[in-house]
Amino acid sequence: MSIDVLKKQVKNGDIKSLYLFHGPEEYLKKYYLSAIEEIILDNGTRSLNKIVMEGKADIPEIIRNCETYPVFSKRKMVVVRDSGLFKPGEGAKKDKDRDKDKGMDKGKDKDKGRDDIDKFIDYIKNIPSFTCLVFYENEVDRRLKIYNAISKGGLVVEFQYQKPHDLARWVVKMVNSNGKEIDMETASILIERTGQEMTELINEVNKLIAYTGDKKTINREDVQE
Repeated sequence: MSIDVLKKQVKNGDIKSLYLFHGPEEYLKKYYLSAIEEIILDNGTRSLNKIVMEGKADIPEIIRNCETYPVFSKRKMVVVRDSGLFKPGEGAKKDKDRDKDKGMDKGKDKDKGRDDIDKFIDYIKNIPSFTCLVFYENEVDRRLKIYNAISKGGLVVEFQYQKPHDLARWVVKMVNSNGKEIDMETASILIERTGQEMTELINEVNKLIAYTGDKKTINREDVQE
């Protein structure tokens, strides 16, 4: 699994030049994005060597940002969030609306978009070793050329919600780290009531820890109240 490959890379500090993160589990996406940042960027120059691009992608700008050298650092990080490159329907709609407003030639703009994507697919092979480019998306279309190109030239990681049993073990560990105890059955009840989003579970665990005060063990009654 690609997430296992990512875990190994993070553990070994072996961060590559191209990643695509996608899927509904925001907590894990943010966790691994931060882990990569901690490995390749120094605290003193972090603000100079991290570029975040939001919204519809400008491919020439992405390439320019990847090509500029890091400042007083061995590496730099370029994060592209919700680019639209992996959702063709949405990207096409935005182009259509923009063309209507500005009176642009739709055919030429569409051709330019295709040319830019082809240019980026070729560029993937030549991303500088000092750059770490991360696409941070929710949904992707696996049929797209750009998706397949990143699969071959980088690492695609899908962050799905974790299985209930794995989440229960994670909740037990989290509660233990706060000096309290909870058994697997009670943790499973909490997950059934809260859902599988890890951020929501963290919030609920923190509430339970505060609610139970000096009480050592969190039990079923605490969760169900």
